Amino acid sequence: SAVTASNAATVDFDAAFSSTYSQYVIVCSDLHPRTDNVELRCRTSTDGGSSYDSGGSDYRWGVVGRDGGNAGDESDASSASEIAINGTSAECQFGNAADESGWFRMWIFNPSGTTYDKNFAWLVGGSPISTGNGPLAYQGVGQRNATADVDSIQFFMSSGNLDGVFRLYGIANS
Repeated sequence: SAVTASNAATVDFDAAFSSTYSQYVIVCSDLHPRTDNVELRCRTSTDGGSSYDSGGSDYRWGVVGRDGGNAGDESDASSASEIAINGTSAECQFGNAADESGWFRMWIFNPSGTTYDKNFAWLVGGSPISTGNGPLAYQGVGQRNATADVDSIQFFMSSGNLDGVFRLYGIANS
């Protein structure tokens, strides 16, 4: 499925994951925040998107990245209310100037399983805020700190709305 967001507060893939596939990939292009100096974040749901898990210890994540000017970020959280996809470094936040945009690709592993915590991995790239440092690149891993199935995911900026094209793909089990 696909979502084209225009000035949206969130992008939700509700009731999108099932046991049909053991992995899912979300690909986003033309990611553009409406607010300057922000991070991309996500949360998950176990009830078809009726509510999204946002407790202070629901997630853990780690991110490593750099921009073209060698400004970098190595950040993590062992107890968080969301996953900060491009970390938390001020130098590598997304900007909202006309020429600033980004992309990401996220893998979600066995979201319908109930034995282990849910695992995520991602790559992020694009134009950082107006630092003149060139493109940024990040990689990260994260977990939902629960063994419950995950059937939905929500993306949002740390502040303000966003634009972008989001596509969800299931990867066959064979």
